Amino acid sequence: MIGLQKKPRPVASGEEGSAKGAHPNEPPQRLFAELGVKRTLHLMAIAAWIVAVVALGAALYMMQPILVPITTAFIISILLVPATQWLKRRSVPQALRPLLVVSVTSALFIYALYLVIQPGAEWFQRLPDVIEQARDELE
Repeated sequence: MIGLQKKPRPVASGEEGSAKGAHPNEPPQRLFAELGVKRTLHLMAIAAWIVAVVALGAALYMMQPILVPITTAFIISILLVPATQWLKRRSVPQALRPLLVVSVTSALFIYALYLVIQPGAEWFQRLPDVIEQARDELE
């Protein structure tokens, strides 16, 4: 029963072969064995944590096709909340707010792509000449 366990009697300073707080007839090897068990349990706990972290990483890696779109949608929705709140303060009807925010955001994204694609296409057309010029300079 809890609370009725015997407490070890105090060790006299002159007793041999006793560790502090151990029974006088208890060999020191038992104390070291108990410490070994504690160390083994500690190492097993660390190993269990390592296995759990690796398993979590593997699970997240396998769920990547599902998690990436969901996470991206979540981040975009968080980024667009201020725009919808701004439209709400301007008394725009609730049905039009998401439509306006998504339309304006899509238009800005398409315009940004247009600005990047045109110079990129021109650079790719010049790429063979640039590679040839780099080869000539290296030789």
